Amino acid sequence: MRPYRDSDTHVSGVLQLDLESGELVARHPIGDTGIHGIEWDHERNMLWYTATGPKEIVLVDALNGFKEQSRIQCETVRLHGLAIEGDGIWCAHTTDNVIIHYHMETGAELDRIAMGPEDPFVHGLSIRDGVLWFADANFAGKHSTGVRGRPAIGTVSR
Repeated sequence: MRPYRDSDTHVSGVLQLDLESGELVARHPIGDTGIHGIEWDHERNMLWYTATGPKEIVLVDALNGFKEQSRIQCETVRLHGLAIEGDGIWCAHTTDNVIIHYHMETGAELDRIAMGPEDPFVHGLSIRDGVLWFADANFAGKHSTGVRGRPAIGTVSR
């Protein structure tokens, strides 16, 4: 574990940085939850993030006071990477090792990809030209999901 830094707050939040200088502009606390996934929505010009307690995908207006716009309730645990596609948002659920595509407006499940028993446990998630990309840091923590013995990166077949 890295040593404690003066900038550490132990409060979950999103940091807003100046893109030119890299300086901290604002710190947006999000309550008693952790963030494992974050995705900029170019269509809405807003920010999605995963909340680990309660298990939700949250949309906020990051440019106007970080005001919450909507929430998608999730049944599976350990929400991680996010990727926007069409009217939906993909979310990696690491412990169950599934990637679920939720409708952004209704929260309905549009699709589900189950990874195989020998596949990496998806943490990071992105999409480019319709191809889902994943990353697995092979960090098991208390969940014992680091079974491959090495980090992995790749694409998901659908």
